[in-house]
Amino acid sequence: MHVLARAVVAGAVVGLVETFLQLHDPDDGWMFFAPFLAGLVLNWAMGVPRWGGVAVVAPFVNIVLLLAGFWHLSPAEVMDLGVWQGSALFMMVGASGNLVAAALVGPGATAIRTAVAGAVAVAFMGVGAHQGAMDETAQARRLGASGIPLIAATVPGHELTTLSERYRYAEEQPSIELVYERHSDGSELEMYVMRPTAATTVEAACREPVPEVTGMMGTSGTCRKVSNYVWVREEEICTRVFALGEGALVQLASEAMPENELIALTGRFRPVTAAELAALDDA
Repeated sequence: MHVLARAVVAGAVVGLVETFLQLHDPDDGWMFFAPFLAGLVLNWAMGVPRWGGVAVVAPFVNIVLLLAGFWHLSPAEVMDLGVWQGSALFMMVGASGNLVAAALVGPGATAIRTAVAGAVAVAFMGVGAHQGAMDETAQARRLGASGIPLIAATVPGHELTTLSERYRYAEEQPSIELVYERHSDGSELEMYVMRPTAATTVEAACREPVPEVTGMMGTSGTCRKVSNYVWVREEEICTRVFALGEGALVQLASEAMPENELIALTGRFRPVTAAELAALDDA
């Protein structure tokens, strides 16, 4: 087997090691040091010339390749593409990094080694050009697996502009936040979508708001029943409407929209697909 082919095989196995760590123990320290240790063993076992130097250089090349091809995706988000797809990408990075390292520090004609390194670099820049599509696919898979009903609202005079996956980071009740911007003045309407079990009743959700997003300590409000499924909370600078609809518990919040218009929106919820929501960033 050609020396560069051996380097590719060793690097691909290093990528599998990284995949395993990401799935089972995604600690930043291990994710950084494991390629050095695995690379030393695998390059030696595969008989790669100057295997020690290759093992030391390859992880740094991997970082450069990740920045070139996947700078918008964290390792966890790469795995959100799916186990097989994520594993294939980790193996591709590992194999490519080890190949470039072997070309840089190994023996052989300088022109050939330079051409190999350049070809890999160009390939990863090409991959980076499609990063938006990969990001969108990963986000759609996360949304579909979140367990939160995927709904939106038809809001006259507004455009749905932003999606925030609050269930990924918030310690409060998991939710998806949708932001609508009014065409006339740029004012915003916030819509938080949660599982119907996020509160025991709509009244409970109103009196102790879920999610708690005011960001102000001691903010108080008064709640009023509109129907069995709709409650209104009046705060000093904001009106919030809590409602059940389309299998979800929803909070609508606005500083500018009148109360009656907010209440009317509770009849305008509609199901959406994960792909439709994930496409917002590219709209």
